[in-house]
Amino acid sequence: MSRALLAFNPEAHRSGGDTLLFGVAVPAAPRTFGLSALEELNLASQFLEARSGTVMAALLKYIIHRSSAAQGRALDPRLVGLLLHHLTRAATTVRDAMQSDAAAVGFPRSPEAIFGTELEGLSPEDREFETARHFVWFANDLARTAARAAPNAVPGIVASHAERLTARRLAPGLSRALGQPPMDFHARRRARPEQ
Repeated sequence: MSRALLAFNPEAHRSGGDTLLFGVAVPAAPRTFGLSALEELNLASQFLEARSGTVMAALLKYIIHRSSAAQGRALDPRLVGLLLHHLTRAATTVRDAMQSDAAAVGFPRSPEAIFGTELEGLSPEDREFETARHFVWFANDLARTAARAAPNAVPGIVASHAERLTARRLAPGLSRALGQPPMDFHARRRARPEQ
């Protein structure tokens, strides 16, 4: 159990929970995403509400530019286009899984399988919202990973590598859902002796 949870005393805080009335203040955990909690919730809501491809593309472009700006770097327009393509495919896969999960319980490409999460016990609305939050984390981290690449790197390689690294960390089932081979597939194939 976290030390902050053990140290929290609801009787020592005002109703908002942010002002300490007595005792020692517990420092807030630093956020590593680059998005504020409010912005993350807002983007997840927008993801759920996006019905057209143009609205989804605008949302994904915003996440890409916002996340790369948090890294202090403007991305090459070619790289932005490639990231947008990767994120659009991922968004379509996640949205299809959300709809299929509601219709067929045994669907192998469920949001739980894609993001490696356990959503059992949540209401359908809460499951959708948690899935949307996981997608926002994935999109944000993908753009941040791409922004950390060398400025002179080939955009196609950067986008593919960033997608694979981010999927490995935050969406382990996404590669299978997209029909892509695992990250080390080609390396194992090259290492296998010829027969």
